[in-house]
Amino acid sequence: MSRFVVTLNAGKLEQRNAITALIQAKGWPLWHHFEDVWMIANVPDDISSKALYEEFESISVIGDHSLLVLKVEGDPRLTHWGRTNKEGWVWMKKFWGTPE
Repeated sequence: MSRFVVTLNAGKLEQRNAITALIQAKGWPLWHHFEDVWMIANVPDDISSKALYEEFESISVIGDHSLLVLKVEGDPRLTHWGRTNKEGWVWMKKFWGTPE
């Protein structure tokens, strides 16, 4: 299973909600604690960054905004650190590994 990071540049609430709804409809675990960032886990390996981008584009949520879809591959234990709420760290530890 793959993981993705999706970022939208200065998105509007309607756009952010549409992106979140598309991801939730697929049943993929989702971290969305920053307004314009989504971290997704347990995505089937055959899904590419381009394919996921095209799904967002097909629901017309991007508009004139920049959208970047990054597929995270390799070592399942990635290093990460930062500040977020408790629920965010619980999700990160479960799907992205322990902070270092």
